Amino acid sequence: MCACVYLFVLELYKNSALDCPKRHLYTRFIKDMKEFHLSQMDYVHYTVPLNQANSNGFRFPGEYVGQYGVYEAVKHVYQSTEALKPLLKDDHLLTNKRYYQVEMEQAITSIRETFRAKHQID
Repeated sequence: MCACVYLFVLELYKNSALDCPKRHLYTRFIKDMKEFHLSQMDYVHYTVPLNQANSNGFRFPGEYVGQYGVYEAVKHVYQSTEALKPLLKDDHLLTNKRYYQVEMEQAITSIRETFRAKHQID
């Protein structure tokens, strides 16, 4: 699927004056990325710090982002929303199993509207 989408996007930029956007992958491991993967992606953000070089010394371009990236993002949303602030504890978050997605969408919409109003963006 990834290669098909990339080939479609590449075809769109073939005769364009615009540069093709970089392709980033957010995944667990980078250790299995080889040279031939560079035709499908440009950079990898990985969560498990196992990075080994190939026998020829090639290391896939990437960045270790830690294992708590999603936690930090959700924590930021909780901190930025008055309705969700009480659910943020010192070492964990309280989430609603049934309505988590709805609450997050409402919180993100609220943050977006506040940001746009503050910076006078229509």
